[in-house]
Amino acid sequence: MLEVEIKVRIDIEEVKGKLSKLGARFIRNQHQMDTYFHHPCRDFKKTDEALRVRAVSGKYLLTYKGRRLDSQTKTREEIEIEVDNKIF
Repeated sequence: MLEVEIKVRIDIEEVKGKLSKLGARFIRNQHQMDTYFHHPCRDFKKTDEALRVRAVSGKYLLTYKGRRLDSQTKTREEIEIEVDNKIF
């Protein structure tokens, strides 16, 4: 899968107002914890890659993110699988 990420500045109150007018409602806050890993033979920071485990709502997701494919956006290959919490 390709992940495309673009960061923009927004007026949060304006966005909340527009969402409210569309009938959207707040459901919950959600806590997640990310743990990033390095490989002994490969510096992911230098190669613009990432390997992480994300813990959220009792589930663990192992994610590999490849190098950026586009200089304008954070477009990159992303591979994500759910892993059993027994490995932790």
